[in-house]
Amino acid sequence: MIRPLAVVLILALAAALPAVADNSVFVDPKGLFQTSIPREWVYQAQQSSGNLSVFYGPGNYNLVYFEVLEPVTYEDAVEYLYYALSHLKGPGGLESFQMEEGPEQAMLQGVAGASAAYSYKASSGHRQFELRVIALLGEDQAVSITFSDEQGSFAATKEALAVVLEEWRWLF
Repeated sequence: MIRPLAVVLILALAAALPAVADNSVFVDPKGLFQTSIPREWVYQAQQSSGNLSVFYGPGNYNLVYFEVLEPVTYEDAVEYLYYALSHLKGPGGLESFQMEEGPEQAMLQGVAGASAAYSYKASSGHRQFELRVIALLGEDQAVSITFSDEQGSFAATKEALAVVLEEWRWLF
């Protein structure tokens, strides 16, 4: 009886290994969170800083970036996201900025947040789509996660990066 069970467990583990091997674990430099990133996405040290971590995907225009925002004095994540997006559509913002969805309330591993999707005309002339999720942490901090890609590939990029939200863990 024990042997067949051991064989089933070994087979289950072997089947799960490829899914685990397809991702890398990323831990925020400030120690606020960790998540999984698809292995083919590359950390961009030159584009990153203590509060910003940037990963480029395998395509020409796809990326994901994580920002620790501070100081944040808002207590409502939707209000804060409206405020942040107003800077993207205002003077000096993104060309031809357009809201696609939201902002709406969201939860990120038990922390209240908000999400919104928008698009804009990138410097190369194509239409770039972004999904932004913001979580308010208190202590005058927020974390922002942004998925970005050109219009034609955005749905596939969002699907490839679903693991980022699924594997998200707060470290506090």
